[in-house]
Amino acid sequence: MHRSWRDRHAQKVDGAIIDLARKPDFGMSTPWAYKHWQNSREVPGIPYVQQDFRGQKLHNELERPVFEKFVFLARIKTWLLEQKEVAAALMSGSGSTVFAVCRQT
Repeated sequence: MHRSWRDRHAQKVDGAIIDLARKPDFGMSTPWAYKHWQNSREVPGIPYVQQDFRGQKLHNELERPVFEKFVFLARIKTWLLEQKEVAAALMSGSGSTVFAVCRQT
């Protein structure tokens, strides 16, 4: 199945580079994510731990139900975290954008 993606350009914020490059052509309903949060399970092998970046704690509780439904979004986050220039990666809000905060090189 072909999925269409919208790529966004990187933006510089307080010296960090925010890369919003992975946005599929669909969004997620915030009410849906909250409704399914309580009974959702973590996808095995996907990091859900809080990430620290420049004194900020980054975590998104809504990743669990969304990643359970759309595992490929979880795999994008994992792939981003494996890149040496990425300091943190997570889903934005209730999804479906997955973004990375990159280290300056």
